[in-house]
Amino acid sequence: MVPDDNYRCRVPKRLLILLCSVLLALLPLYLNFTAFKRLFFFGDELVSLSEMRVQGFWPWVLSVFAESSVPVFKFLWGGAVIAFGGSYTALVGLVWATHAINAGLLCLILSHVRAALPLQLLGIALFAITPGTHESLGWTIQWCPVLACTFFLLGFYLLLTNLSLGIKVLGVFVCAALAAFSFARGILVCGILSFGLYMIVRRRPLAGRLVAILPMIPALAAVVIIFIYSGGNHQNLAQAGGDVLEQMISFGGTFYLLN
Repeated sequence: MVPDDNYRCRVPKRLLILLCSVLLALLPLYLNFTAFKRLFFFGDELVSLSEMRVQGFWPWVLSVFAESSVPVFKFLWGGAVIAFGGSYTALVGLVWATHAINAGLLCLILSHVRAALPLQLLGIALFAITPGTHESLGWTIQWCPVLACTFFLLGFYLLLTNLSLGIKVLGVFVCAALAAFSFARGILVCGILSFGLYMIVRRRPLAGRLVAILPMIPALAAVVIIFIYSGGNHQNLAQAGGDVLEQMISFGGTFYLLN
């Protein structure tokens, strides 16, 4: 079967838009590269480097960091530090490369749902070059939310494809797990992907609909690990009074809803 002329025109256009999305996401890095080269490790980055040296790489990867269990991020970030010899410029470039991949994934999603071309371009431009994202892109420890976004967009794209249900479920589950263990608030990705999976299987029998719960398993696992192994007042809940518990629920609920 010979492709029609419209198809021949569409494919290069999609590839062109995809390439432009990636390049647009990298434009601020190019324009401000001299400033980015002057950045250096500080804050949580220095703490992480110190802990990695004292504990050893693998124990550090598996340990809880403050209120977070992020072994996927720690493995990738720590591995990049070692691979690039501690070059902050290289790590910043890696964070921006991930941002460019995210812009490309967003482009694929918008193209797949056949959004109008002006809306595609506007959405990609807002995502790619909005100054609000650049704080995360200049601080390498903030690679964690960028990675969580990557796994979210990849999982969301898998939901839209024509792959078999089994491959979709497996792929979405893996993306949910990677997001949940890359960033503390990455557990929210699990809920979104779970709902998306439910929308696909909602007309199946009950046993078939249960697969929609699978992406929530990594979120629950992350919560349990954090609750057991992270330090904090939650370890002494038995001694807390009613007023303290009420304040904790109020603060936690508000913080969760804001996110």
